[in-house]
Amino acid sequence: MQGLMMDYPLTLQHAFNRAVRIFPRKEIVTQTDNGLHRYTYRDWGKRTLQLANALHSAGVQEGDRIATFGWNTYRHLELYFAVPCMGAVLHTLNIRLFADQLVYIINNAEDKIIFVDGDLVPLLESIADQLTSVKQYVIMGEAPGATGKLQPAIDYEAFIAGQPESYDWPQLDENAAAAMCYTSGTTGNPKGVLYSHRSIFLHSMAVGLTDGLAIGEHDVVLPIVPMFHANAWGLPHATVMFGSKIVLPGRFMDPLSLAHLMAQERVTFTGAVPTIWISMLHVLEKEQVDLSALHTIVCGGSAVPRALIEGLHRKGLNIIQGWGMTETSPLASLGRLRSYQEALPLDEQFTIKARQGTVMPGVEFRVMNLETGQEVPWDNQSYGELQVRGPWVARAYYGDSEPGEKFAEGWLRTGDVAVVDEEG
Repeated sequence: MQGLMMDYPLTLQHAFNRAVRIFPRKEIVTQTDNGLHRYTYRDWGKRTLQLANALHSAGVQEGDRIATFGWNTYRHLELYFAVPCMGAVLHTLNIRLFADQLVYIINNAEDKIIFVDGDLVPLLESIADQLTSVKQYVIMGEAPGATGKLQPAIDYEAFIAGQPESYDWPQLDENAAAAMCYTSGTTGNPKGVLYSHRSIFLHSMAVGLTDGLAIGEHDVVLPIVPMFHANAWGLPHATVMFGSKIVLPGRFMDPLSLAHLMAQERVTFTGAVPTIWISMLHVLEKEQVDLSALHTIVCGGSAVPRALIEGLHRKGLNIIQGWGMTETSPLASLGRLRSYQEALPLDEQFTIKARQGTVMPGVEFRVMNLETGQEVPWDNQSYGELQVRGPWVARAYYGDSEPGEKFAEGWLRTGDVAVVDEEG
């Protein structure tokens, strides 16, 4: 016997429509060269719909890959929803990759249009003659260093100007591709990971769980992690879904600028890699910056040093370590203290928080001894390869006809060596 619940598609269209309708007054703030750009979800929604119409007029069809090469800004957030909601695939390009890697990734994905922040135009100009699929470039903001090699090109504001502020979203399969990121390619060429509407939707729901990142409408969220890095850890999608105020740093990524931005906008939640927080801690030890509103820092990308956890604690700041990969959307585990661990001595709490934590609801894991083919015991010393599976975990790479050894037996073989303690 089957249940009688509606088969309702889990798509980003729902998240977008809900945000614009339920939270029209919430703010989106971006640090720009000319100060803070500030507008509401209502205004963001109108411009996102104009962008969708402009893309349609440019010949973009369902399944086309539309690339971005930019910082965390309000325009990038417009692209985060306009592209997938109209049925195309948002491909965020890592601005820090080597030129040959960028050429490979853009050509492999067959990107049709690239949206590029003005100050980054020279980086793309250096490889433009090697890009085989790109039909148009859209420049976001002033590009003083441009030489005109990106052709045909149009300014972003001119691209959306005069377009209608309404758009009939197509009916999409929840399993349709919505976004695309490439792995770092430590061995061989980078691999494309295709996220579906369903996987992003479920990942966003997990981000909002109390034992997830606990993001909600009351929060002011600053994604410092780049929007080109694994969907900025899902923060843009989740903040829109739950109606949080969003603060975006643009290209101003130095710790002092970030600290002042957090203080000014009363940021409650933020996320970035450890190197950012190590630099931030140095600033906080020298500068008087009011971060009293900041209740949660999520940190990942590499192991969080215990000294950093202790240093931020001295400043009254709570840091949570997360673990994940491009292939896991990326949130797979979080190092939150359990209720009975909060009474432990601080030294023991720091030890626990320095670990990668517990897998999220919906994600399964096992640690396998590759020599015996058996799962290792949870004894805090037996080690093996960490393998995961779940609704927001990749099952294959873009362009591969078969899942391959990386996804053998329905598990993502991470290649990471892990041990598991008795708490899991």
